[in-house]
Amino acid sequence: MLRTKTLLLVLVLTLTFSACGGAGESNVASPAGPAAASNVVVSIAANPTSVASGGSSMLTWSSTNATACSASGAWSGAKATSGTQSTGARTTSGNYSLTCTGSEGSGSASATVTVQGSSAPTVSLRAIPSDVTSGDPSILTWSSTNTTSCTASSGWSGAKATSGNQSTGALTSNITYSLSCTGSNGTASASLTVTVSPPPPPPPAPLAGTALGTLAASMAPGTWAQLNVSNQNAILGVGNVGGCMIGYSNSMPWNPFSKVIEIVGMDHNWGSVRHARYDVATNQFILVTADTGFGSDTQHGYDHNTVNPYTGDLYHRRFGGFTGTIRSKKKALGASSFVDIPNVAGLEQVAIGTTWWSGPFVGGGSRGSFMIFNSGNSLGNTNDGQIVAYNPQTNTWFYNEEGKAPNYGSGATYHSVIEYSRIKNVAVYGGGNVAPNRLWRLSSDGSVLAMPNVPSGITVGIQQGLLVDEPVTGNFLVLSDGELWELNPSGSGTWTQQTGTRTPPSGVGIPGSRFIITASIPDHGVVAFITQPSQTGATFYLYKHQ
Repeated sequence: MLRTKTLLLVLVLTLTFSACGGAGESNVASPAGPAAASNVVVSIAANPTSVASGGSSMLTWSSTNATACSASGAWSGAKATSGTQSTGARTTSGNYSLTCTGSEGSGSASATVTVQGSSAPTVSLRAIPSDVTSGDPSILTWSSTNTTSCTASSGWSGAKATSGNQSTGALTSNITYSLSCTGSNGTASASLTVTVSPPPPPPPAPLAGTALGTLAASMAPGTWAQLNVSNQNAILGVGNVGGCMIGYSNSMPWNPFSKVIEIVGMDHNWGSVRHARYDVATNQFILVTADTGFGSDTQHGYDHNTVNPYTGDLYHRRFGGFTGTIRSKKKALGASSFVDIPNVAGLEQVAIGTTWWSGPFVGGGSRGSFMIFNSGNSLGNTNDGQIVAYNPQTNTWFYNEEGKAPNYGSGATYHSVIEYSRIKNVAVYGGGNVAPNRLWRLSSDGSVLAMPNVPSGITVGIQQGLLVDEPVTGNFLVLSDGELWELNPSGSGTWTQQTGTRTPPSGVGIPGSRFIITASIPDHGVVAFITQPSQTGATFYLYKHQ
């Protein structure tokens, strides 16, 4: 009788201890299932049960009547029947489960370590470009946070890594892609649609038998040649201060549809912005309009003009500063006037850079992007430099990012430039008053790399050094202080001075002491340098790099 009472007392004490959570440990689990189902008892505790992101907790476990244990959940593998183990640094909450087995059955317990302020999972999914020409692919790029697995659906399928990229393959119709990623704090999803457009009509073939074309074809690589254009002084040499309309300018765009160089600018205090063209077919300059309607404020050409090579439309960034709004206009091919396109937010400077990015760019369409480098937001910190990009097919500014020219400088942050290489699908930008020896490279994924400083003795920016893309190699050329330099943007960037027959003739002049514009002409594989010192003294040179 005494033996029976003793056994009952032990059983009652054991059950009471289990029901109280095991000597006051708040994160100890009771054995799984009814008490009579198994004589294997498992307990596990985490200390502490809540940590800051990056913190760790110590797991302590024990078991009775068990011969082996196995971990699952936030840890895995075989474990001793009792022991301790650190969770390691945690950035998300995790549940640690332990199952132990013996000859009398099995038991389980678990403990949760909560990460304070741990975020819900997030997913980002992008297509580069988001609008493609029929038969072309797009690249899907995705990333996630606080996730452990991802699954694709709709236009693709299967398990995916928590970040990565994948080609869509050739597309012939609009298609939607979806991605769901799961973590300990839930599931997040994202989707997008890649739009497929018919191929745009190609520009006309290069004109044959023209003065410029004939001269370019006769040139050997690495040489200069002067083109005689009889009415250059009459059209460009207009002004009552500097004596011409091309002062304070960098590049002027080649129009592959109309086979002209588009020139927009004005002299100081002239009262109206002029639009002129150099016409390859006639080897003449043409005044399109003496007043574009931009107003009477002094508005030079700067680096504010570019052409959509898929349509021949001319784009112009409007003069303005410190309004918080970047304004631009478009003149469609064959149109008689400019019209507004939507504004975009930015603490702008008076003279910044524009270009047309014609290849794939993150979030862009199949017909490229009107792109602006705004140095006006710069204060001498890592947030300096703003890149904005406009999709003409959606009539929207789809890209607006700062920090694209870190530590550019502060103060007179204007006279900057940007040029795009269609061969290498990168843009190079920077220069100007406060950063005349600095350039950055922008790649199609939006990443930025500082190029080596401009070589000693030369500078880049309005009235300092002309920056232009070379249409055959895809590299960039800088004309400064009577010298010509080539920047290869590949890798970390390389500068090479052009010497011998590549040295600029004296008639080209020096930016800053003369008014010079440049234009890359892919039709003929040359770069034009058009000089207008004042109302007279005009020169027009071609340079053939390769």
